[in-house]
Amino acid sequence: MYIAWYITSKNNVKDMVYQINEEISSGVSSRIINLFNGTEKTLLTLHDLFQNNIIDLSDKKEREEIFLSFLKNNPNFSWIVFGWPHGDFLGAQRELNDEQEFLNIINRNWDKEKSSLTKTITMFSEDLKSSNNRIIINDSYNILNRTWYKVGSGTRGLGWTPVYLFSTTKQPGIN
Repeated sequence: MYIAWYITSKNNVKDMVYQINEEISSGVSSRIINLFNGTEKTLLTLHDLFQNNIIDLSDKKEREEIFLSFLKNNPNFSWIVFGWPHGDFLGAQRELNDEQEFLNIINRNWDKEKSSLTKTITMFSEDLKSSNNRIIINDSYNILNRTWYKVGSGTRGLGWTPVYLFSTTKQPGIN
């Protein structure tokens, strides 16, 4: 009699574990799908803003404001970036520093004549008031060699990189 109860309870525990795992997997899958869908909608919105000249890509202030706005309002985003075929780069980055969140604008400008890259980082506090500027000359980061740039420039429509370590944070992510 005890053996039958033991076997029954063991099978019941197995069933409960399976059901709990299924529930967790379903919830995680649903959140990931929603995250990707939201990210794709944001990307398409940015694309439309640039394509229809609502935001002028040549206007530095306008570009930075829209990137910071999208980054601030999408807490799951760590970066929003745009790269030009000649090597220039604009990025808005979320950064935790001493338990405080900052949003950075990072401009990398390629000087073809000098064969050098200048990186300017402007750090913003949460209220988006500029608080710090750093300039790095001869930065070795080249967008033309980055996976995200290759995927983006070689894809019509939306494309995703495989998971890789971000060069700045050393954290795994996708673009």
